[in-house]
Amino acid sequence: MSTSKGNATISFVFKVSAEQAPVVEKGLADHAEWMRETHAIGTGKSVNLVDYYVTKAEEFVNPANPEEGKTGNMIIIMNEVYPNPDEIGNHMNVAQKWSGMGGLLQLFKDYDATLLMGGEIIQTL
Repeated sequence: MSTSKGNATISFVFKVSAEQAPVVEKGLADHAEWMRETHAIGTGKSVNLVDYYVTKAEEFVNPANPEEGKTGNMIIIMNEVYPNPDEIGNHMNVAQKWSGMGGLLQLFKDYDATLLMGGEIIQTL
């Protein structure tokens, strides 16, 4: 199943120093492990997903001119794509039972994450 218009999303965006990035990556690795245990691309587990990934990159001073250098920060983004908003509700119900939820919420607080909850895919190729 590929991502399509109308799918629902949850996304986290972290902008952290290079020194802080390993802490965020570890927290997101713990989250990914829980996702593997409880979620499946398609059907077969408690929660159905369309896609899931975490990506990171160094932040440029000016993305239009990379020769200006980098800021020393890392941008780390986690995206979850669900078939529909109801499956996000299912995800949240299952997440309430996850022992690592407090640690993830603390990560959001400690590193001032931006959270997009209930996003809607509005364009795809």
